Amino acid sequence: MKSDNFKTFDYTTITVSKNYEPVYIDTYESLGWELTDNELGIQTSALGNSIKLSFRRDRRINNKSELLKIQRKCEESFSNIKMMELNKTKSANIKSLGLGLFGCVFLALSVGAFMFEYWIFFVITGILGIGLWIPPYFVYKNTVEKDTERLNPLIDEQYDKISDLCEEANSLIKSNKD
Repeated sequence: MKSDNFKTFDYTTITVSKNYEPVYIDTYESLGWELTDNELGIQTSALGNSIKLSFRRDRRINNKSELLKIQRKCEESFSNIKMMELNKTKSANIKSLGLGLFGCVFLALSVGAFMFEYWIFFVITGILGIGLWIPPYFVYKNTVEKDTERLNPLIDEQYDKISDLCEEANSLIKSNKD
C-alpha cells in the first residue's frame, strides 16, 4: 500500500545573533524551510548572545537548485550586513584608542621626567597626557555617528535585497504548489 502523505526532509541548523533571529526565521521560511527548533546558545559572540535555529524542508520541493542559489545570496547579504554593523564602530575604536595611547606616551614621559626631577617637563607632559585622554570619548562618539549615517542606507539596501530575494523564492514555492 502506497502512502501519498510520506515526506522526507532536508535539515539545516544555523547559529545567529539573537538580534537577527526574526529576520533569519522570516527569510528561511520564505525559502521553503520550516522552523523546527530554536535554542539559546551558550557561547557569546561579538554580536551578543547567539541562538541556534533548526529548519527542515521537503526534499521533493521543485526548483531546489534555484532556491539554494537564492539562499546563498541571502546569506551573502546577511554577511554584508554584519560586516557593516561592525564597521560602524571599527574606525571609531581605532581613532579613540590611538589618541588614548598617545596620551599614555606623554604620561610615561611625565613619569620619567618626575624620576629625573625635570619638573617643568614633568608638568607639561603630564598635562598633555591627561589632556589627550579626554578627546577620545568625543572622537569615538562623533565617528560612530558619521559612520552610522553613512552605513545605514547601505544596510537598508541589503535588507531590501533580501526582501526581493524572499519574494522571488516565495513565487518559486507557490509555483510548486500550483
